[in-house]
Amino acid sequence: CVGFSSAWTLLPAASRMSLPLSDGGQRSMKSKMSERWVGVAAGMAAIVTLAWSGIVVVTSRPSAPGSGDDAQTQTAPVGSAEGRVYETILGATDADAFGDDWYVLDARSNLVHHLAVDGTLVDSFGGEGRGPGEMQGPEAIVIHHDTVVVAESMGGVVHLYGLDGSFIADRRIGAEDCAISVVIDLVTTPAGLAVLLGCFDHPMAPSAKVVLEREGSTSVLADLSAQHSDRGVDPFFSPVVAAHLGGVLAGVAGSDCLAVYDFFGSVSEEICHEWISRVVPSEADQQALEVLSAQATAMGFDLDAYDRLPGFDRVFVDAAGRVVYRGVAGGTPEQFRAVTERPTGQEEALPIPLAEYLFVRGDRVLLGWDELDGTRLSLRSWRRQ
Repeated sequence: CVGFSSAWTLLPAASRMSLPLSDGGQRSMKSKMSERWVGVAAGMAAIVTLAWSGIVVVTSRPSAPGSGDDAQTQTAPVGSAEGRVYETILGATDADAFGDDWYVLDARSNLVHHLAVDGTLVDSFGGEGRGPGEMQGPEAIVIHHDTVVVAESMGGVVHLYGLDGSFIADRRIGAEDCAISVVIDLVTTPAGLAVLLGCFDHPMAPSAKVVLEREGSTSVLADLSAQHSDRGVDPFFSPVVAAHLGGVLAGVAGSDCLAVYDFFGSVSEEICHEWISRVVPSEADQQALEVLSAQATAMGFDLDAYDRLPGFDRVFVDAAGRVVYRGVAGGTPEQFRAVTERPTGQEEALPIPLAEYLFVRGDRVLLGWDELDGTRLSLRSWRRQ
């Protein structure tokens, strides 16, 4: 695992500006909490990058969740209780469901894997390259109407496929006021395709935008910034987005609340998550953060101080409209848990196994673990009692 010390990388020339798109087959891009945090500093002769991957290794577990007598959520496995190992699937960077089927994005092999409700591998499509339908460094997947949409992290390249894997078209997405942008996530909405973009226009002050693509036009729904003061920068800038009944849920994991934006960009409500257990960084993480802070100070910026790390890195909204957070559970390799808020305002850890990959779509859940001979995936469904 990679710690804070690798988060800021001094490059010899601005012409080498880049973000890591893959891990050499060691870790998938979106399956670890640390890989959701981002920041960039650009200069005339050098670029300092708070990389997408390897920002921090969390080795401590969060505090115990609250208890209560509220209704419980159970998950019923679809197919084998333990899932099955797929030798041809190298990881689950992202995943989305269409009906009972899942489409799993595998950045290690640059493929999309189509799984049936019983776990059968129906097909794999895509492939590494720059030909029609081929991809390099894919980051996000979503099923938009009856189209499979895959976005590469850099360059705003988007690939469109039919549900059967047939190639439709390639296109580009982005925001006009982002000098450099990377795709973080994709969300389908009734109004169009919502894209979470990371923007790097100001030295050491990353921002993110939620852009709505509809009928050939682009509009910005939300602006999210890591700049908390004239010089203070959030080192754990972790923007998140999810489809919501009221529009789009978006915000930063390190803050206390997320906001629901309607399709005109107005905030209709806030959903706060201060009840989520934050993570105590390990001693090694603290030492690495001190080094990182010294480097930032030398460049004229301060990092906001934290004694706790954000307790989640991604949000989902299930079929009942409940916000489900993908929370870090600690361990090596890092694992995730699914948590939500009880009516009493306490944390409820949903009764599913800890997993290295965890995705929620409607009433469906996909869990995954790296194995020596492939990737183990388990398809489950929610059952509310």
